Amino acid sequence: MKRYISKKLFKIFHINGCFNINLRLIISLAPFYLLLVLYVNF
Repeated sequence: MKRYISKKLFKIFHINGCFNINLRLIISLAPFYLLLVLYVNF
């Protein structure tokens, strides 16, 4: 499940193209993403 989510996220960010903007998005979404992963695992 976790791998699937990260693959999907990677695909979305890869399609967007601009890496710097994506990096900022990842950093801003990281806490939420971590919570989601923890929620899925437990």
